[in-house]
Amino acid sequence: GAEGMVGKVVEVRRWSGRKGTVSVDGELWQADSRTPLAAGDAATVLAVINLTLRVEPVARSTDCDDSPGGDPARTEG
Repeated sequence: GAEGMVGKVVEVRRWSGRKGTVSVDGELWQADSRTPLAAGDAATVLAVINLTLRVEPVARSTDCDDSPGGDPARTEG
């Protein structure tokens, strides 16, 4: 369900102002952000509000705060 999206890293497909479309596991979702984003950016899902994802840009320094067991989709380093 949508609640399982929080913490996922998504890809921005289209963006204008504070709203846009992101790709999550091959599905397109409406999203909004307080921080400007651009197509191709990676963003982290903060919350799901009425089927709209609240996202923020992926932080450059990945501290692995609360990612359980790591993310197999990540191939950094």
